[in-house]
Parts: sequence; C-alpha cells; structure tokens
Amino acid sequence: MRSDKTQEFAAIVAQRMSCPNDDYLLECMKEKEADSILELFNGQYSSTDYFWGPVIDNVTITGDVIESLEAGRFHKKDIMIGYTKNEGSYFDGQYQEGITEAAVEQDPEGTFNLTVESYRRVQNLNDEETENLWKIYAPDFTDVTDTKSAISDILGDISYVCPTNRLAKVCSYVN
Repeated sequence: MRSDKTQEFAAIVAQRMSCPNDDYLLECMKEKEADSILELFNGQYSSTDYFWGPVIDNVTITGDVIESLEAGRFHKKDIMIGYTKNEGSYFDGQYQEGITEAAVEQDPEGTFNLTVESYRRVQNLNDEETENLWKIYAPDFTDVTDTKSAISDILGDISYVCPTNRLAKVCSYVN
C-alpha cells in the first residue's frame, strides 16, 4: 500500500471494528477475528484506493519489499513459487467495488474500463502500462461472458501471476 494511504486505511478499519485509532489500536485489532476484519470489505482484498498487503512500518518491514528483495536483503532459503491457470476465476462473481456481475451485463465496456482504471490507480500504472492492459485483455464487448472472463484474467494476472513472476525473477538473481 502507498504509505500516504496507510493511516487513512487504518482509521477506516479502526472505526469499522470499534477500535480506538490511537496507541491501543494494535492491541484492539489483535482481539478481533480475522474473518470479521475481512467481512468489513465483503471479502475483497482491494478496492480502488486500498488493499491488504505489506506496509512499510519500519519495524517488521523496513523498506520497499521489492527493493529489499532486489538488494538481496532477505533470508536465502529454498522456496517454491507458483500459480495455477485461471487464478482470476477466484474473483468471478465477487468483483471489486462497482464491478459487479450486473454491471458487466449492463455495461460491459464501462465495467471493463472501471477494472482497468481501478488497477491503474492501485498499481500506479503509467499511460503505456494502462494501454497495454487494453491491448492484452480487451474482450469482445458484445459477448458478456468474454467480458467477464477478461475481467477475471486481469484481476488474476495483476493480483497473482505478475507479482509471482516478479518475485521468482528477483529471487533467482540473488544468491
């Protein structure tokens, strides 16, 4: 998560979990069930502005995770990395905010564009990267099933496949 959003996101979670947004927040959150925290966001791990993931807190994570990996600042242990075909199918029927099955059926192109734009913001994609998403994934918008599949492919590739490939590449270069 971008560091400028962490405090804002913590305040939202604290409020929704009836925890104080002060020195006792961590203690209060430790008492909560993980499922109840995930239910706050309807099982969604990301939205247009927030996602569950590493945050530089200068305690557990002391720097950008990818930069730390690229610099070799991690425990060198054997790891197995992988993903399965159709990782994005996990998201079928449980799309992000504003990206619902009904929205896809009503406005396939608009919903596809919303998917691309939300990931553009979350991943800080530049214009060329965003254009490449359109080139690679743009479906036949007259076919709702094809549009749903394209949205699942984007969500799966961006959420699982691309980070997994990047991690594997970084780890393979560092002895």
